[in-house]
Amino acid sequence: MLKSLALEASAGSGKTFALSVRYISLMYLGINPNKILTLTFTNKATLEMKVKIFECLKTLEHSSELHEIVKLTGLTKEKILEMQPKILKLFLNSDLKISTIDSFFASILRKFSFNIGLMPDFSIEEEFASDVLMERFLQICKKSSLYHSLVVFAQKENKSLTDIFKLFQVVYERESELDLERYAKGIQLQALRSEKILSLLEQIQEAFARNGLGEKTLQSLQVSSVDELLSKGFVGKADFEYWHYKKYADATINALHHELKHELAQYVQQKEHYVIKEISKYYSAFKKAIYEEAKKSGKLSFLDLTYRLYQLLHQEISKDFLYFRMDGNFTHLLIDEFQDTSIVQYKILEPFMQEVAAGKGAYEDRSLFIVGDIKQSIYRFRGGSKELFLYAAEQLHLSRDILETNYRSAHQVVHFVNATFAEKIKDYKAQKINPANPVGYVKVDLGDDIEAQVIANLQFLMDHDISQDDIAILCFTNKEALILKELIQQQIPGTKVTMEAKQKLIDVPIISGIIDFIFYLYFREPIYLRNFEAACAKKVDSSKMAYFNLDGDVFELICDIIEAFEIFSKEEDLLYFIEISKKFRDIEDFIFNHDTISQASLSKSTQGIRVLTIHKSKGLEFHSVVIADRIKKPKSSSHTLLFDYEGIQLKNLYLRIKGRENVDLDYARAKEQEKNAATEDLINAQYVALTRAKNNLIVCAKKKDSAFENLDLLQQEVGDIFASVPKETSPSKKETKPISPSRYGSQKQEKTEKSEVYRGDIHAIDFGLGLHYMLEILGGFDERALPEAFASLKNRYGFILKENMLQDIYNRVQMLLQDETFRTLVHEGTCYKEQPLYYQGERKQLDLLVEKDGEIIVIDYKTSRIVQEAHRNQVKHYQKALQSIYNKKCRAYLCYLRETGCELVEIAEK
Repeated sequence: MLKSLALEASAGSGKTFALSVRYISLMYLGINPNKILTLTFTNKATLEMKVKIFECLKTLEHSSELHEIVKLTGLTKEKILEMQPKILKLFLNSDLKISTIDSFFASILRKFSFNIGLMPDFSIEEEFASDVLMERFLQICKKSSLYHSLVVFAQKENKSLTDIFKLFQVVYERESELDLERYAKGIQLQALRSEKILSLLEQIQEAFARNGLGEKTLQSLQVSSVDELLSKGFVGKADFEYWHYKKYADATINALHHELKHELAQYVQQKEHYVIKEISKYYSAFKKAIYEEAKKSGKLSFLDLTYRLYQLLHQEISKDFLYFRMDGNFTHLLIDEFQDTSIVQYKILEPFMQEVAAGKGAYEDRSLFIVGDIKQSIYRFRGGSKELFLYAAEQLHLSRDILETNYRSAHQVVHFVNATFAEKIKDYKAQKINPANPVGYVKVDLGDDIEAQVIANLQFLMDHDISQDDIAILCFTNKEALILKELIQQQIPGTKVTMEAKQKLIDVPIISGIIDFIFYLYFREPIYLRNFEAACAKKVDSSKMAYFNLDGDVFELICDIIEAFEIFSKEEDLLYFIEISKKFRDIEDFIFNHDTISQASLSKSTQGIRVLTIHKSKGLEFHSVVIADRIKKPKSSSHTLLFDYEGIQLKNLYLRIKGRENVDLDYARAKEQEKNAATEDLINAQYVALTRAKNNLIVCAKKKDSAFENLDLLQQEVGDIFASVPKETSPSKKETKPISPSRYGSQKQEKTEKSEVYRGDIHAIDFGLGLHYMLEILGGFDERALPEAFASLKNRYGFILKENMLQDIYNRVQMLLQDETFRTLVHEGTCYKEQPLYYQGERKQLDLLVEKDGEIIVIDYKTSRIVQEAHRNQVKHYQKALQSIYNKKCRAYLCYLRETGCELVEIAEK
């Protein structure tokens, strides 16, 4: 059996390859996939894992994984290939346990949701709906007679209620590590101590005056408050034996100075006790607000999900009971990106990890496999702890291994990264170069105008035959990503730019324009009409105004607007917006509550230049990368609390007070440690950025005040530009046309097919892709092939499509296989699925090409009769192309896979 292992996988070293090999090897050693729990951090990574394993098993004889599987399993190559069909079938028909860590936690919490007052069908949101929670929190404070004292506390500490609310969120993130009551113990801040401190300072001033210290220097000792005094330079000194003070200081003054520092140390501790005690008092109301809102809405944030589960395991049910159930279900655990695990996530998983890492369990041999790279730990701000990787390896007695070769990046990129970080990252291990990769190109461009540098280097890449689709621009913040996107579109007209930095759905220009148009229809204010025309590049004809019905559903109204003005760009965002609009009762509800739409824009298109943050780029790779220095200086940390860690243990909690380090050595050490951690975070983010490039890397850095100054970069240009390789569309992927929502206005509607209903749903594109995928994956046009193809469909699209939609696809494919006309067409013919066709300089994709009896048959699948004439014209074009290429008779058919049955329509030749 495979030993438990902690695998260090640097950027581009084959992490997914290693995970896939491990998973497949376990299957070959007799482990059922439903016993292998594999946890990732994103849905994208989950899908990649499933696809990677499937594709490897499907083409195992020619895959690079085969050699490693032989090594891990001890089986011969011949035996492995002999077992391949059985293993592939097992994988396709198993209930796979490959999921995100959040999805796994949710599945546990659903089983015990009644213990915490929730229904099992709760939904999960990305983050807190802060405005709703704030309102509920304030209501609870008012009912509990806490509101007045909360306002007084906020004024006293010069903080807004929003600042305090954010503080509660920070505390909530670390609740599993904190004991607020422990930190809140102590006496109240006393005015008397402040008076004593100011009295001591006055005595020091008087003593210096008696000793002849000049009036100008005496002024440096004057303050208006104790908090101002803390920041004075002389407070941080051991005594006054320095600068101009030295000549006039004596033993009495230095003794007063020592007593002053002692009193100030007592003052900051008292203030800390007071503030934390107040936070503790109101924090219970904050938690109550979260619980009440979750119960009312049936929604949890990702953070809330994790902490509810932690609370459940430590307060509500027996941990032994839960882990006994887990122990019986899973025997092998694989965890990806382990350096991003938070401490509370680790605490939840730790007992199970201990069990499987021990090697023996209640039923059979077991193992633990964690993969990570502490150099890519960039999520400390949301609880990620890079120390956990080495801590877990040590505590669980895991063997350790490292992947040394970079298979992603060109030679010059790897050389540059190794040279840059060799002295910057502790115990940095230089990556080896893959000889098969190109030489590549690296440039460091130092200048004074980042925006101009980015534009110039972007143009440079395009002038050297780099496709726009192959270029990514990485920056530090979402705001900077938006700035660069707009700049590129202005400076290089005609350039397509994909914005992958997050923005709210209602801030997408076209959606914002539609909202303005609805406002215009309701209020008839011209400003809204002008906003719509500007955002959507449309001129409104007054004759169209009668087309819109304000008395119907908001969903129908939005569809009418899109249809009337032919607004079809940013298709995914529009579909998402249409779907979300269904929750509004009427036009008034939408007008006054549309700003509660907190969802982020999808913007998943990968066409054109991609502009995204470094954090968003993690886990991705790009042909050519331009990294932009900060355009604006980052804001300094404004957190009220300072968390002091020793390894993964929270040792202390401090109140941030300006100048406190002058009188509190423990605080000074913790502050310095946090500063070092922030520096490490920056270096790790820089490492992630520089390792995204496959072939060409350009760093645009400022000469002064640069975010890269810690890397000591020098102006340089090495290697040769590696041009883009012309891409062909993958045969397994269909191009999708803009979806035009049907007219849902006040006119009476005919009953629609389910496929037409999907057209107004966010899953419309994925439904079509899923249907084509199942038809492609069929082992043959025989009903016996259905179960295996359906299992494969669920593995790939199961987390995207709803169960009823998956079943709908199955039913439509089954009806196709039962259709006598279709069976006759494919009988005894050679079938080519998803066949590429090149004709007159264009590339097309044929759903099904059948070659038989001296003729060619082309079949194009459709799910409804919408725009049927366009379907006819499309297939006629295929027919003409095939007759020209093959010089044979060609029959063409439209195959309508409808909910109620299959219908084939032959397209007559001209």
